[in-house]
Amino acid sequence: MDEAARFFLLLAECLHVFGMGAHNVERVLFRVAAALGVEGQFLVTPTFVIFTVGPVGGSRTHMSRVHGQELDLDRLTRLHRIVQRIVEGSLTSEQARTRLEALRRPRRPWRAGPAALAHALSASGAAVILQGGWPEVLAAGGLGLILGLLLHYAESRPNVQSIMPLMAGLVSASMLGPTAA
Repeated sequence: MDEAARFFLLLAECLHVFGMGAHNVERVLFRVAAALGVEGQFLVTPTFVIFTVGPVGGSRTHMSRVHGQELDLDRLTRLHRIVQRIVEGSLTSEQARTRLEALRRPRRPWRAGPAALAHALSASGAAVILQGGWPEVLAAGGLGLILGLLLHYAESRPNVQSIMPLMAGLVSASMLGPTAA
């Protein structure tokens, strides 16, 4: 695989993994290819990318399976800035590749306490926005705290991550009981 193909594969994977929709990934790849003066065709779905880089007759087609993750607005914003600088011409593909690789490195996760507290506060805030009273705000905060701890537990366990929505629903339903309907 040549350097241009490696770059576009890395860019497509980053766009996917950080939560950009497939149709927007395609649009960004075409914009970057045009900015770099690279002929390319891109087909992006939620689970794979097929792309051809190079002129007709001298091009190669590549396919890669990609796995999206949860929306990561911080990384997506930083990725958008990298793409914008490529399009403006102030960043080369080599410089961008270095930044993309750094952006993909795993970040140190939050400790359980602050993460669970953040979930509790955001759940309580949602209850306030939905015009809940003190009982609803406290119940939402408690539920957010428990789900935040559960999510922290699941972060390093891929087999648990796949059933997190089910677990969150079961915990929520069991805590709220039959009066929640």
